[in-house]
Amino acid sequence: MSSRTRSLLSPFLGLLLLGSLGACADSVVEVGSDLELDLTGPSSIALSDSLTVDFETRGRSLLGFVLRYGDGAVDSVRLVGSQSAGGSLKHLYGESGTYTVTGEVQDGIEGNIMAQITVTVTN
Repeated sequence: MSSRTRSLLSPFLGLLLLGSLGACADSVVEVGSDLELDLTGPSSIALSDSLTVDFETRGRSLLGFVLRYGDGAVDSVRLVGSQSAGGSLKHLYGESGTYTVTGEVQDGIEGNIMAQITVTVTN
C-alpha cells in the first residue's frame, strides 16, 4: 500500500474506530462466573490410608488454589487466569485425630473464597 493510500485511509479508519468504541462504551462484557469453590472428601479414613480431596472452582480470573490439611501440611495449585479448574490432591496423616481441611481459591477480580471439610483419621 502506498503512503498516499495510507494517508487517505487513516481519517476513515480513525472514524470507524471511534464509532466502534462509542458503541462498546455502553456495553458490559462479563467474563467467567461468580467465584465458587467446592471441596469433597471422605468424612473418615484409616491412618494407613491417604486422604483424597477433590476440588472444583469457577471464577473470572483464577490465580491459585491452596489446600491446608489441618496438620501443618499445605498443597497449592497455580491457576494463572483460568475461569474454571478442578482436581484431586492426596495427603497421608501421621497421627489419628479429627482435622479441618481448608481450601482457598484466589481470583484476580472476585477476591478470595474458602471452603472446609472435616475428616477423622482412625487407627
